[in-house]
Amino acid sequence: MVSSGWTNPTPWDTHREEPDEALLTRLEAVISKAKNPSNAVFNLHAPPYGSGLDEAPELTKDLRPAYGGRSIVPVGSKTVLELIEKHKPLLGLFGHIHEGKGTRKFGRTLCINPGSMYEQGMLVGAVVDLKPKAVGNYLMATG
Repeated sequence: MVSSGWTNPTPWDTHREEPDEALLTRLEAVISKAKNPSNAVFNLHAPPYGSGLDEAPELTKDLRPAYGGRSIVPVGSKTVLELIEKHKPLLGLFGHIHEGKGTRKFGRTLCINPGSMYEQGMLVGAVVDLKPKAVGNYLMATG
């Protein structure tokens, strides 16, 4: 498993954000420790850019939804997308974008963002059956 809680920059400017170029260096260092990255699970906080798992309301400079929250934009990481396409892991697990609930395949890689409903007191997640060198069934779960 390859794990990191770092992300590309966001409007909230949290302490675990950095430009995609620095994020690439950080994540490649973590990936290099995996024995076989193509058989790994990438558990990364930021979802891949443009995947649909990274869609969030566009924000104004004062962090309010632009146009009444009707404008949706991709806000994921281009570095994460590049690393998935390069290493082709079995599975990618992501969070960060609470509105980005869903799944997406990039070639053989199944990518999952279970989304979040913590403000409603709901725990959301995914149950994934990993097989040798393959992903079996998976279930999106809310409880």
